[in-house]
Amino acid sequence: MVALTLKLISFQALRQKTAVWFSWTIEESSQLEQVIQEGSVDGENFQALHLSSAPSDGSAIWSNELFTPVPDEIRFVRLKMISRLQEQHFSPILLLGSSISANTDRLYPNPTSGNLTLVTEVPVSGIGEIKILHLGGGMVRTHKLPIQKGANRLSIDLRDLPKGIYLIQLSVSNGAFTRWYRISKY
Repeated sequence: MVALTLKLISFQALRQKTAVWFSWTIEESSQLEQVIQEGSVDGENFQALHLSSAPSDGSAIWSNELFTPVPDEIRFVRLKMISRLQEQHFSPILLLGSSISANTDRLYPNPTSGNLTLVTEVPVSGIGEIKILHLGGGMVRTHKLPIQKGANRLSIDLRDLPKGIYLIQLSVSNGAFTRWYRISKY
């Protein structure tokens, strides 16, 4: 018998006052025993916030949403997925915010006619990847650059792109930290 690998299809978290809304979809969830929602003040040292047992119906895909009370000082969250074989898998680390990009992030000017500046706080150092996707569908471009732990100021050149709505994804260390931003180009 070959064990199938868990695959995290999606993961979102959004702070709403004293709680966090978690939403995730996991493929091959029949191999999953439990998911622990974890929180951290510094993005490195995580503590369990809530434990969710996997469904026992043998479903191949598990989608779940829940609200979990979270102390105000918790700024980062992730999922710790434990398989039936007791293997541990971790989601990307998310910086809590109350919108698609965190409250502490600044993206300007938005809308833009060309050059864009992103100021963001990142909990890990590593190779960052910026992906620009057109909202109408499809990857426009990707760019790799070094990212330091803490505050980062990134310049993104959009001068050669046509007018439209774009999504920008910043991921660091192969998805250990991922953020999404929406921008308008005129």
